[in-house]
Amino acid sequence: ADSYAPVSEIRDIHLDDGSEVILAPRAAVSITMNASERRIHLLQGEALFQVHHDATRPFRVTAGDVTVTDIGTIFDVQTKSNATTVAVQEGRVHVASRRSGVVDRDLSAGEWERITDGDVTRGMVPSAVVGAWRGGTLIARNDTIADLVAALRPWTATKIILADHTLSQKRVTGTYDLHQPEASLRLIVDAYGGKVSSLMSWVDIVTSP
Repeated sequence: ADSYAPVSEIRDIHLDDGSEVILAPRAAVSITMNASERRIHLLQGEALFQVHHDATRPFRVTAGDVTVTDIGTIFDVQTKSNATTVAVQEGRVHVASRRSGVVDRDLSAGEWERITDGDVTRGMVPSAVVGAWRGGTLIARNDTIADLVAALRPWTATKIILADHTLSQKRVTGTYDLHQPEASLRLIVDAYGGKVSSLMSWVDIVTSP
């Protein structure tokens, strides 16, 4: 990686062309900038891209088999396991996948697309939701507890263990503080009576009541 954001820290990268890359905690990127191309490879985690548009030198982000091409925009890309998610805050991007002919389209503000092993899911969110983590906010919109725990993990050095599969699949809607990950974890699971037990201050175990 050319740049990496440590646990619980956001890192801003100001590129020579005037574009900005904001790395979420535990995100890593490699960067290629030359006279003919601007390419960012998202190696892990999540990043928000605020691009200075240049039609003669496209700005591309790759994550796994997915390539996102700027069409003058602010957009978010997340990669984890076998899934890549692209969401647009402002403007438009073009999303394509080498493995799936289904993915070859433009996304506009508020649209998101998740590519998982060639399968595609799409949706809409308010534009303000995209990249909300930059301000330390986790916005849950009928998300599973498992997905929210995954979103919290980069923000804490504490290991979070979900010990109950049924609880992990419960869905939650709400707004949580990423700068207070353990307090947010308790609020998330409290809706279903879940319990968070701390072990030696560096492991949190989540169980059902």
